[in-house]
Amino acid sequence: MTSWFFRIVTSLPIASQQRRSKRSAGYTLIELLVVIIILLLLLALLLPIASFAVKDTRTRSAASRLQNAFHIARQMAIRDRRPCGVYLQVDQQLGGAGVFQVTKGYFAQEAPPYSGSTLGVRAYNGPGADMTISTNDDVLMFSDSSENNYLSALINHQPETILVRFDYKGEWFVYSFDVMSSQFIGGYPERATSNARPPTVAGTTGYPFQIRRLPKRTAAAFELPDGTAIDLAYSGFGRTGTEFSSGSYLFPADDTTSSAIVVMFNSDGAIESIYRGAEPGRPRSESINFLLGDIERLGVAGTESNLARSENLWFQLRGPLGIPVIYENNPDAALTLQACRSLSDTAQ
Repeated sequence: MTSWFFRIVTSLPIASQQRRSKRSAGYTLIELLVVIIILLLLLALLLPIASFAVKDTRTRSAASRLQNAFHIARQMAIRDRRPCGVYLQVDQQLGGAGVFQVTKGYFAQEAPPYSGSTLGVRAYNGPGADMTISTNDDVLMFSDSSENNYLSALINHQPETILVRFDYKGEWFVYSFDVMSSQFIGGYPERATSNARPPTVAGTTGYPFQIRRLPKRTAAAFELPDGTAIDLAYSGFGRTGTEFSSGSYLFPADDTTSSAIVVMFNSDGAIESIYRGAEPGRPRSESINFLLGDIERLGVAGTESNLARSENLWFQLRGPLGIPVIYENNPDAALTLQACRSLSDTAQ
């Protein structure tokens, strides 16, 4: 009797434990609601952080792609012993009227200098009066008159320019084709600090010459990550320059006559020249600064602009050598360019 009672009593806790285990295998409706609310709160807290991290990663990826492109272009120039560079295609519509940005680029190369279509042809700077052009104009003349027609047929007449050097030495002079007079006129030296004039000679004796045309883009292209762009509204030279914020970017050297900013390196690996659209390429001593930011902030002013975002980056070509440097945007309350570029002050 005692043994039977003992067995009944001792079996009760086992049944109770089984009931408890069945209950612990699931959740009540209230428990599920509490878990869901906690998850939603955590998601709301973490989503802005995740979004910031994604944008930061894209911007850094864009900076790395630019850095790689300029590094490859410099190596190409050194290897091929002629100017090579990066062709930044300027898009004019993504940010609305008057807003310019870059989302795609190509590599660019310059053809070997042209020295005439016939053996022994010479060039010289003729007086403007002889060509019924203003006497203040310099006119590029050739000992073979057919040379002018041949050369003019090779280029997009306007607004492409050519660089000419006489007797294989000295300054490169800038000439542009004048459709009205069917001649190349201009003659001003490429380097603005020089007051040199093209050489003139009596008659048509002339000099051996070299002609450099605008660089052309190659088929090799690269693109910035989706959602990122170079904001040209805040890009330019030195500490405060915004030379890329406005103006014509039409680059007539390629068949599509697209808009572009082109940076070329010479065979020593230094910056050879910089083209902003049809403007003749000129070397610059200051660093070049490009602001990398979000496409949706293009054309936006004030505290919502790309300039106001500390997570954005500057891509810099530092000094005459054009050494690629990446540094963070450093906006102040007034959003002054000098403050935003403060981390690069020593490089200007």
